[in-house]
Amino acid sequence: MRATRPTIFGVRGAHTQAMVVDGSVPARGMRVPGALLFVLFAGLGACPSSSAHRCGDAPCTDSGGDGGIDASDDARPPDGDGGADGEVTACPPEMVLVGSLGICIDRFEASHTEGDVPASLAGVMPWNRIGWRDAGAACARAGKRLCLPDEWRAACRGPMDFDYPYGPAALTDYCNIAHVDYDAGEPILFPTATFERCEGGYPGLFDMIGNLAEWTDSSRYQEDAGGELALAVGSPYYGHWSDGCSSETWWMSVADVTHIGFRCCLTP
Repeated sequence: MRATRPTIFGVRGAHTQAMVVDGSVPARGMRVPGALLFVLFAGLGACPSSSAHRCGDAPCTDSGGDGGIDASDDARPPDGDGGADGEVTACPPEMVLVGSLGICIDRFEASHTEGDVPASLAGVMPWNRIGWRDAGAACARAGKRLCLPDEWRAACRGPMDFDYPYGPAALTDYCNIAHVDYDAGEPILFPTATFERCEGGYPGLFDMIGNLAEWTDSSRYQEDAGGELALAVGSPYYGHWSDGCSSETWWMSVADVTHIGFRCCLTP
């Protein structure tokens, strides 16, 4: 049964919830100032990137009221896009074409199936608590690969090059980001595509921001940060509501934490 989209609670303000402070897990509800969250995860070693967490060039806008979607044509990307030479390239049905780059990307965050093979499905819990190398190996078992950071960003921004998957300005209730669940009393992870309006930058592409941050095929070695780091993009469920397609954080590649997952790409 498809999950029902929850009632959304918009969070406005210059605060966001920290997962870890000074190497220890804070009590529930602990909040730290700053619209841009950079965390140092002791033992897992999260490090901010040099360009991390940009809120977008356009002003953030509260949708207010009932949070109705802006249905104007100029706020939506076109339905299709050509390949590198203007030819449409076929993607598997569970993927979307990023025509400007000629690659395919999974419609949904990866979910776990038998044999540790990732699936791209709506209405299921996404696969978290998986390290960077294991995520890459999982994509390979599906005949795919982790997305490059530029591929992921191009898919998130869409052909209109918006700062957010759904349009040019941040809206408080479109994606699972800084949404406080009424039962849990804090932000939590939801099944894929629960937030139906968190679609874009291409039609049929969901949860590019919010829900889980996602591993990409980008790593570096930094001795003072503990060794091999890997780049996770897209702000997770506890991020700030204005985080957009440029949000990114470097983590220890072995980090298997609750707020990082992945999706796969494919060069047809």
